[in-house]
Amino acid sequence: MHHQDTRMKLWDWLRTKVGRPSRSALSSDFATTSRMDTNGPTTMLMQDSRLMQDLAQLHAENEEDEANAKEAAGGLDFVAAIRVHQAWRGRLTALIDKPTKERLSARQVARDDLCDLGQWLQGPGRRLHGTDPLLNALTSAHSRFHYLAAQVLYAAQMGHSEQAKQILNTDYHLASVRLQGKLAELFVKIETHEALGRNQRYKTPVPEHLRSARAWMDTQPPGTD
Repeated sequence: MHHQDTRMKLWDWLRTKVGRPSRSALSSDFATTSRMDTNGPTTMLMQDSRLMQDLAQLHAENEEDEANAKEAAGGLDFVAAIRVHQAWRGRLTALIDKPTKERLSARQVARDDLCDLGQWLQGPGRRLHGTDPLLNALTSAHSRFHYLAAQVLYAAQMGHSEQAKQILNTDYHLASVRLQGKLAELFVKIETHEALGRNQRYKTPVPEHLRSARAWMDTQPPGTD
């Protein structure tokens, strides 16, 4: 329960960034996801509720954080990447419910190298963070997201609306949550390390909440969720 509470704190902040509902509107969503995901990766981004509060405060107080994280990440806009992939659910739902003018190819949707995130993962992201196991986890999550989005689309186009809905509400849902979680985790990691670097360059004291963030990251085994 503690891990779910702390993850929900991060999602409160993240959803505010991308204009999504508040924690109260997401409680049942997280409860369902926690039960369905037997591997548990989508419920354990952070371990300390104080750390989550401190990070939220950091983001609220420093308007330059997102720009600094984007620069450190090699140009990726994390919030935009999350928003774009969130929008896929609405597009797929519309295709299932009724015919639309949008013409999509399942083969194209399945490709994970066409969107901005996919190109970043294979380009600047790989060059800058290729040794970070978290990047591999994000790459895998992104590939699975596009594969399942294509599965939903293909089922809908073949007239199998119930099958499409079933995939959309189970495997696709979990893949979407995992992808957004990994994006948020990498964003926080890059942004926090960048802020720590600025403090060290200018010989200013490192704030307590940043020391807490760095301490948490240093205790995480490589490649863990």
